[in-house]
Amino acid sequence: MVAATTGTSEDTYAPDGIDGSILSVLWPIHNGLLRYSGFDVL
Repeated sequence: MVAATTGTSEDTYAPDGIDGSILSVLWPIHNGLLRYSGFDVL
């Protein structure tokens, strides 16, 4: 199990926030690292 924290408010990673959707930020980790290594990303 992997747990990640952002250290900022939820608003920062809202779809219209400064950094955009958290799913877009985590996509390279989900698909480029975890799925490639055989993890099931939930």
